[in-house]
Amino acid sequence: MTKHSIAGFCALTLAAFGFAANGFAVNSLTTDDGKDVKETKDIKAQVKESCITGDLGVTMANEYISRGLVQVDQGVVAEPYLDLYFKLYEGTGFINKVVFNLGLWSSIHSHVEPPGNVSSVRNWYEFDYTPGVAVTFAKNFTFTASYFEFDSPANSFDTARSLNFNLAYDDTDLLGKFALHPHFTYLREITAPGFAGLAPNGQLLRNRPRPELHLRPGDLHRPAHRRSGQRTLLPG
Repeated sequence: MTKHSIAGFCALTLAAFGFAANGFAVNSLTTDDGKDVKETKDIKAQVKESCITGDLGVTMANEYISRGLVQVDQGVVAEPYLDLYFKLYEGTGFINKVVFNLGLWSSIHSHVEPPGNVSSVRNWYEFDYTPGVAVTFAKNFTFTASYFEFDSPANSFDTARSLNFNLAYDDTDLLGKFALHPHFTYLREITAPGFAGLAPNGQLLRNRPRPELHLRPGDLHRPAHRRSGQRTLLPG
């Protein structure tokens, strides 16, 4: 094999593994004795952040409590969820970010409720979907408007619908690891066959500081919005 053939083969091999010429910068340096030295620098391409993010998982519990009401406290409760976030806008003006979010959540029970339910999906106690829009403004304020609908594929309860408005303030810049993260929530049940913990056309106004203390460096804290079989009203 000639030198030209070997050089060509090496170039093709490097290209096949992604070592294209634009992946490296080759600078020619000169030493004191006049010899040229090649210095290779790896240039890392900037990866564009995706405008779609999300998380999914499943919580296992032995009871299900919603808005302070015990729904099921027997058997095994599985609660799969999927959250998707679509970034519609991001800028440096008064409006910093606009995000459309969609949450899907289910509660599947080994214990059938109510007893005697003969539905083909009698273990699928609940299915919720919660679309909403979050607008971050003035850097530290976020206003979120959401629609909640709670359905029961097993016909264990009547469909409930509500509107949820939340205003949150991120005080991390002021208080650091002692931040309280205050937020105010207004919820209103809207016309539906059933209702979810309040009353037909009921209303709820709530404000809550939430202290968080990071005790160890490197800790990553993400407030759970579903834990131990409980679904809380306020978004994390």
